[in-house]
Parts: sequence; structure tokens; C-alpha cells
Amino acid sequence: MVGVVKRMVKAYLEEPHSALLPRLRPGQRTPLFAIGNNVVDRYAWYLRLVPQDPSWHELAGLVRCEVRMSLGLEEALRIADRVACHLPGFAGRVGIDPRAPQNLTPVGALEARLKHRLGSSALIGRALQTHLVEAAANG
Repeated sequence: MVGVVKRMVKAYLEEPHSALLPRLRPGQRTPLFAIGNNVVDRYAWYLRLVPQDPSWHELAGLVRCEVRMSLGLEEALRIADRVACHLPGFAGRVGIDPRAPQNLTPVGALEARLKHRLGSSALIGRALQTHLVEAAANG
């Protein structure tokens, strides 16, 4: 299993390594680096999904991918190379998905299908609010 992180909230690479990120071309990835927390240690890499648009932030079009460190370095490298080859083909399309290109097309399609099956969020919200008010009134 490969984790794909779309938002760059925390910087995992410091200079001079972080300077590589804006220069990546589609399908190129950074070398693997280790990250971890108290739960699980991981190998991670950044991958450029699509060509950089001049109007975008320099990190737009990048995702961070992760695998468990317990897979071992050689397997993590094989997976990273495979992901770099195939994942850009799933990048969201600008103009179709407002979160493109980082929101992958299969993820966007799943979200749309689930939203359709769940129904109107306004109706669900009102029903929940009514239920909570009635439950509070009935003690």
C-alpha cells in the first residue's frame, strides 16, 4: 500500500534538498527519505504529477508518497519507481476538478459517486440538526 499526501503542510526536506522540488519534471521523484512518528516509520518521496504551470505555486503538482519502512529499502525503491511511472497518468484534470492536479482522478470519481449516493448535504444537515434538537428537548 502506498500513501499519497496531497497537501504540503510540513516540510520534510531542508535546503539544499528542498531546492530539488520545484525542478522536478512530470514522473520524476526525489530520492527516498525517512520520516516517522511514534506509530510507524516510513520511506517517503516527492513526485511531480504534471508539468509546472507558471501561474501555480512552485509546489503545485507535487505529491508526497509513503510506504512502511518495514518493507525494506530495496522494495521501497521498486515501489517508488513504479509509482513515479504510473501515478502521473491519474492526475486530476485542471478545469474538471478544482483540486487538480493533486486530487487523483479515481479519488475524485469516488468522491463524486459517494456524494451522489449520500444525497443532499443540506437535507442531511437539516435532518441531523432536527434530530439533535428533538433529542435534547426530550432529555
